[in-house]
Amino acid sequence: MAVLHRHGFNREAVALRENFGGTNFYVPKRPSQTDRYVSVIGMDAAQVLADELGGITVAIAQENTSRIVILRDRVRLFSLAGIPVRVTAVVLGVTERCILRHRVILRNAGVRFPKVTNSNPFTNSARKVQ
Repeated sequence: MAVLHRHGFNREAVALRENFGGTNFYVPKRPSQTDRYVSVIGMDAAQVLADELGGITVAIAQENTSRIVILRDRVRLFSLAGIPVRVTAVVLGVTERCILRHRVILRNAGVRFPKVTNSNPFTNSARKVQ
């Protein structure tokens, strides 16, 4: 899970994916030692999940879909930083259309992005039409 990776729990994220990959998983607001997933990832990682995702059901990605989750998280970070779609696509090695699709998915999930102004020096919005 991207949440665990962001907080440095890489091994725990892999263990969670290996044990629960491809399933829907409820993240309780207060993890306990008796929870099955806590025995897999440990209480510290479980608390990180509870802090960020507590009270909701998430889909645990299988190995082949984890790349999409990581890409979407990077698109979110680039977009929140105000980096244009074209630059994000070049840096991440995907098409602009791919970036726009991920932004729509993120926007539908409630993420709001700052407006990016057009920095193309060849366009002149003040040009008079004759």
